[in-house]
Amino acid sequence: MILGVLNTHRLLIGVVLVIVLSYYTSNFGSNRVHSKVTTTFVAVPLVFFVSGITLPYSLFHAFLNTPFFLIYIQCFNFFCIPCLVIYPITEFLLHFQLLSLELAHGMIMCATLPLTINMVIVFTKSANGDEASAVFSATASTFLGIFITPAMIFLLLRKRTQLSQSITHTIIKLLLTVILPLFIGYCIAQIPIKYFIREESPSNGPSSEQEQEEIESEDETQRQSVEDDSERDDEQKVSEGGDDGSESGAISEKVIGDVVPRELCKLISELSLLFIIYAAFCRLFENARTTSVFAETKPILIVNMVIIQFFGLVFVMIVAWLSLNLIFGNSHNKKLIVMGFFGCTQKTLALGLPLMNAVVGHNPHLGLYTLPLIVWHFFQIVLGSALIPILAKWIAASESE
Repeated sequence: MILGVLNTHRLLIGVVLVIVLSYYTSNFGSNRVHSKVTTTFVAVPLVFFVSGITLPYSLFHAFLNTPFFLIYIQCFNFFCIPCLVIYPITEFLLHFQLLSLELAHGMIMCATLPLTINMVIVFTKSANGDEASAVFSATASTFLGIFITPAMIFLLLRKRTQLSQSITHTIIKLLLTVILPLFIGYCIAQIPIKYFIREESPSNGPSSEQEQEEIESEDETQRQSVEDDSERDDEQKVSEGGDDGSESGAISEKVIGDVVPRELCKLISELSLLFIIYAAFCRLFENARTTSVFAETKPILIVNMVIIQFFGLVFVMIVAWLSLNLIFGNSHNKKLIVMGFFGCTQKTLALGLPLMNAVVGHNPHLGLYTLPLIVWHFFQIVLGSALIPILAKWIAASESE
């Protein structure tokens, strides 16, 4: 039980541990490991390379069935949350000095991120929602987020001096560290595995001559029974040979993306993500010891951010639920509504941090920028897990009617 919970939430536990570790080893993490280079050109590309290998690629039938529904989820996640909810709230709090500028930027960046891949699928499946739509929405959101998230960050924060890095430089950086590794991983995933499999020699199988010799060596009095047995054996071997042929044919039609170990890829992505977080907070704590990074970020402001993220997520969940039932309630497909509920409100930590690093990785406040995303990720796990049984009962009740 305990091991299962630890394994399920190992990424969130790892995030907490590496933040604590970065506080005590900030000098080592910011100087000795060359974090700016290793995160930008090793860890971030590795995350998107693995994502390219593991992303599903035959899911457009789900879009063809419910195109407007899936488009609505993307629009709600990418545009409604940042433009209509988080940005006005941060402007209000900044006006009354209830939030630091760095935390406000982090909240806006968090709101522009795509939805998470694994969590939205797991939550939807656990609540008996539409799993096919969840997989397609998560996949499409990942691809769209590579382009929409940087554009939304520059659009909403274009007047901020902390984000003075040129758009051209950011686009080139995204092409090299995000899009190119993702494209290479996707291309590798489409390579058929038949090019790596050796065909077995026909001599390895049983030969008809050997079978004939065995039959002729039997006693004359048992010849009839042996012949009957041989006929049955031959039929069985023919059928087995057909099965083997069909099985080998099915294997030859598979691609690398079908057989790559998902757990290993997930582990590689999580370790890369933890290194990105470690490097970001090492630079943050090291700069705090030599400069005034935390001068305007008092603990009470961080508490305010945590409270706002919690109630912001609750408000977004309520709006998503009401709007989905209002617009799509007549479709009598409760599974779609449950999937849309998770798809409209979740934000990815695994791909969000690398995207933020690619856009503002040069900024010494990167650690503060990531805090709102970590908080949002924690609350979406807690609230989502608590709502899964309720949503599952709601679907079961609608199906029994």
